[in-house]
This record gives sequence, C-alpha cells and structure tokens, in this order.
Amino acid sequence: MNSTANHTYRTELFPTQIRARAVGFVYSFDRLATAFSSYLIGFVLVTAGVSGVFWMLAAAMLLCVAVTLLLGPRTLGRAYEEIEDPGRPRSAVDVRLNPNP
Repeated sequence: MNSTANHTYRTELFPTQIRARAVGFVYSFDRLATAFSSYLIGFVLVTAGVSGVFWMLAAAMLLCVAVTLLLGPRTLGRAYEEIEDPGRPRSAVDVRLNPNP
C-alpha cells in the first residue's frame, strides 16, 4: 500500500529541521503496522474468505484516503514555505500547474 506518492506527500508535512527523523519515524511505524496487518489478513482470510480480505483492504484504503483528504494540508500548487506557515505570503516566484486560475 505504500506508494511513491504517499511517501512524497509525507515528506512535505514536516519542517526541514526534523524532516529526516520524522519521516523515518513514520516509515518505521508503517512497517510495524504492516507486520501486524499480516496477522489480521490471515484471520479475516480464515473467517471470511478471499472476498472478506478484499473488502477489508478496500475499506482500509478508503479510510486512508478519507483521512488524508479531510485532515491533511493541501499541497498542490503551493510553495513549501506556504504549507509550513499558512499565514506567510507567497513569494514573487509563483509556480502553478494551471497558469489561468
């Protein structure tokens, strides 16, 4: 479940001074959760079958998407400094995907 986009998004959430340590902690927690989820998948496979595992994983992915969309900061088209400090004005260089807002 850990994709490149997810890893890239995580790195943008932390200030530069603590970024490496924070991302390392999050990645370690992710690996630990992956180890425990294997047992959960095995349990669901025995009790509910393959379709139960499919629906459990689909629900987990939807939960992750919902939490990220609802609680995560918006990063698309924004400078890192603006994400870090929302009250800070934009710099003179304005890089956007779509130049016509």
